[in-house]
Amino acid sequence: MHLHQNVYSADTFNNLTDTYEYDYGDTTGSPGPLLKHVHTNYVTDSGYTQTPVHLESLVSSQTIDGGGAVLSQTQYCHDEATPSGGTASIPSCGAAGSQRGNATTVQRWRNIDGLWLNTATKYDANGNPISVQTPLGHTTTSTYTVSV
Repeated sequence: MHLHQNVYSADTFNNLTDTYEYDYGDTTGSPGPLLKHVHTNYVTDSGYTQTPVHLESLVSSQTIDGGGAVLSQTQYCHDEATPSGGTASIPSCGAAGSQRGNATTVQRWRNIDGLWLNTATKYDANGNPISVQTPLGHTTTSTYTVSV
């Protein structure tokens, strides 16, 4: 019997922090070599995890490793007063305003040159995205109207 195995780990808020995916093993029932490891970090600041906010499942970063090499990294910045688009050599988040859980800057690592590609989103008071700036600096704006 060949076995394909997934192993999972969780944090104290029961968020999935690690997933290990193993290949099919030999006929003895052992799993094969590790194919992929996904590690996810969550925002742990008490302003997000305690009363009255309770955003315990807010992702702060995720790394995907395949066969010992980092394949993908993503950083999430939440509720920044001034999110920043474009590119950066080092990922960083600006100061947070209120704790709403809005992903204001999403930073994706490009493995060919190590550059971080930032997408910045601004939100209105209701949490609707009103402006998105891509890593190339292109901006899309949206407006919302209330219909009665």
